Amino acid sequence: MALTTSELLAKLEAGGVNMDVAKPIIEETLSESILNRLHCPTTGPMRSYYMRRQHYTNKKIFNVVSPVQKSLGLNQDYINCKYHYVPIKESIKWLMEDNSVYEQYLASRQRRPVLQSDLLTDIHDGSSFMGHSLFMEDPTALQIILYYDDVSLAKALGPANSTFKISHWAFTLGNLKPWHRTKVDPIQLVMLCREQVVSYFGLERVLKPLIEDLKSLEEDGVEIRGEKVKASIALILGDNLAAHTIGGFVESFSQTEHFCRYCEESRSDWLARWYSEDINGNLSESEEDDSSDSDVSGNDDVDDPPLDDDENGSDYSSSDDDIPLAQLFPQTSFKKNVAPLRTKESYNKCVRQLETNPKGVKGVVGNSEFNKLKHYHCVGGMPGCLAHDYLEGVIAYDLILILKGLRKKFKFTWE
Repeated sequence: MALTTSELLAKLEAGGVNMDVAKPIIEETLSESILNRLHCPTTGPMRSYYMRRQHYTNKKIFNVVSPVQKSLGLNQDYINCKYHYVPIKESIKWLMEDNSVYEQYLASRQRRPVLQSDLLTDIHDGSSFMGHSLFMEDPTALQIILYYDDVSLAKALGPANSTFKISHWAFTLGNLKPWHRTKVDPIQLVMLCREQVVSYFGLERVLKPLIEDLKSLEEDGVEIRGEKVKASIALILGDNLAAHTIGGFVESFSQTEHFCRYCEESRSDWLARWYSEDINGNLSESEEDDSSDSDVSGNDDVDDPPLDDDENGSDYSSSDDDIPLAQLFPQTSFKKNVAPLRTKESYNKCVRQLETNPKGVKGVVGNSEFNKLKHYHCVGGMPGCLAHDYLEGVIAYDLILILKGLRKKFKFTWE
């Protein structure tokens, strides 16, 4: 606990310190202390709760965009449900007041996509971006990257998980350098709402103020340093469940017939092909028996060879009999485009058919709220999330199992 000036002087005097010398020095030092000046009872800018709040919400100092409380009405328990929305137009305006952000935006206006068909350096080189009507027409437009996820404030497996789960929306700008987009500072909050409230009232009502602002950004733009600049959504990121919720697709993946948001593959066709073929074509019966005896998780009695050459005493080394990995599975062994990919036209057709088939058509159970925008469509606008689908999914779990299974069956080099 901090000592007051009088208490400090009393302790020093009790300790035998010459107070004629110590007292003026201590009083002068404490009077110049930043904390004391901030909390001075008469002139300090932090002297009260009101003064502190006024300071922290001063837009000239912190560029704060205050959240707006939105009321949705009464739920089934007659509780008035509310959520908070941070106006995205204001957030963009104040974000662009930062000189480093504005400089990156100006540099992005001069950027041109790489047209080499087999090279992707950024989202701007992809076909979805290059097919975006606003960005191709207006290179000065702001590219909004939205992110949606549910955040649990309690233990994920506890009884309070659903009670304290918050639906969280945030955004950043695709105009920033790729290595800056994932930094915390440029990522701005858009909305916070309890997940139970979203489920009860639906996305249409919750997203209404955001959709209205996005429409305004597409049509009228936002004033940035004296210049009117339009903006639109470049893409929306989220885990698989979030993407299906946003896109109006089914949210159950274990039993539903059409479970993919990228193609129109049916579960029955997928299972039939899965059990009839493996990755290398039709295996012989003996090969199937051999592969079934091996545990791809690595928990068997057979010592696994190393994944690659190792300098730490490994007795495995490449030889002339080794097969390059790329030659193990030639492209001709795969059936390309077994199921038709979803397109904007096929999605819109499914939405129209919902009038007579309200339970769903080919995995589509509703039209995405973001399809109300002029320059955005959920098909092609919701790519796989690197963090969820790869770093926390395929790479973390599936890839190592696949490699362990393959190395028991083949000897290969990484070339």
